[in-house]
Amino acid sequence: MLELIYDEVNAGRDLSGVYFTMTADIDMSGKYNSGSGESWKPIGNESTHFKGDFDGGGHKITGLYINGTESYQGLFGCIGSGGAIRNLSVDGAVTGKSSVGGVCGANAGGLIFNCYNIGAVTGSIDVGGVCGWNDGSIISCYNTGTVTGTDSNIGGVCGINNGSNILSCYNIGVVTGSRDVGGVCGANYKNITRCYYDKDKCKVGGIGGSDKAGCAEGRSTAEFERGEVCYLLDNALPGIWGQHLGTDKYPIINSAYKILAMSKKIEDETYWATFSNWTSDVTISVPEKRTLKVFNVTVSGGALKLSRRSDDQVAMGEGVLLKSDDEYVNYKANETTALTPADYSVNNLVATPDNYRTNITADDGYTLYDLMYNDEDSYSGLGFYLGIAKSKTGVIISTDGSKITVTRGKAYLNAQTKEATLSSGVKVSSFVLSEELSTGVEPVIVAEKDSGDDMYDLFGRKVINPVPGIYIKNGKKVFVK
Repeated sequence: MLELIYDEVNAGRDLSGVYFTMTADIDMSGKYNSGSGESWKPIGNESTHFKGDFDGGGHKITGLYINGTESYQGLFGCIGSGGAIRNLSVDGAVTGKSSVGGVCGANAGGLIFNCYNIGAVTGSIDVGGVCGWNDGSIISCYNTGTVTGTDSNIGGVCGINNGSNILSCYNIGVVTGSRDVGGVCGANYKNITRCYYDKDKCKVGGIGGSDKAGCAEGRSTAEFERGEVCYLLDNALPGIWGQHLGTDKYPIINSAYKILAMSKKIEDETYWATFSNWTSDVTISVPEKRTLKVFNVTVSGGALKLSRRSDDQVAMGEGVLLKSDDEYVNYKANETTALTPADYSVNNLVATPDNYRTNITADDGYTLYDLMYNDEDSYSGLGFYLGIAKSKTGVIISTDGSKITVTRGKAYLNAQTKEATLSSGVKVSSFVLSEELSTGVEPVIVAEKDSGDDMYDLFGRKVINPVPGIYIKNGKKVFVK
């Protein structure tokens, strides 16, 4: 198949609109290897570009061997405008002069999507793990192989970027070169967004020796392993990345194990999140030595009650509350959708709609609460607070729980107003998170430090000399100046 494509392209045939799909892995080592001395001849070159659509179907090409002194070296030498390489893994060893990459030597206006390189790549100038010279798009790709250049523009993902976009990519391979060397890209003149590299393995900065926030940033091996980078990559391009925590050390393209980020409750070093899913029943999980609890939540008599569920299964379209001992947890779609969502009588959480951003209006007799911080700057006071609604331009239009702005994948608390009202007749403004029965508190008022009466912290512990902050006094939430 590959040799057929080579013959067609390098003979000058324009393959625009022609699709190729791999149906099995390909091992090239039988013919192309150092023993035979025969190198693979790349598909496309400086004057003749591959303009077809090559879909690897998630398969691997192993044994790629190129040992030359020419430019435009890789499995594909050069792809042109309209050309695409997708869903492909490449392993082997590629050596050339300039525009050298594992998947593609040069991308002259095409697309490289969902591809990764495992093998070593060596050249002089414009050398990258995935692509050497880019004037197109490289999206959701990664490199694990070593990248070595004797001159400039040497990068983990791409040597030099003159193209439209490099998005949601990462590198964990060692990168060395003379100048303009980067863990993600050696030299960049266009757009790079949400790309990362393992700074413990690759100590050359993100782009040309330096990190750039939001573009190319280093993360530690531990941050990769715990799921942080996978979460960041998936935020940039939802649905592509996954990582089985405790098993996969790095993010995997199209992994069934997706990552959910939790909010830290700094008062007791726990992590919490609401969760929902509209595409399937799912199983929530964490690595073996970690803890995970899944709760139903109800409001009654002005108090919040968490009821731990018997398992870690969540039905399609229902909302739950999660608690763990670290920031990231896995969720994985079940093979069947047969679970029944918990009835409202035992769970007042409601799944947010499957839209990026939606405003919800409470039914008569109900009040909406959202999981948030009391102080987002200090990440303190995590709990359920009266819902806040915003306009499309971000202007706050409601703060009393009659409306709420929500995003997909979460859940909000839909409490009966009569059950969210204290004996004083005042509607609860917030519920502190606790596995014990948590009594709601009234809206915040300002109190002096020596104003009399006992004060308690948000865990119910008596405080003798309160410092400035939020406390409970006579069943009310107060702020001590």
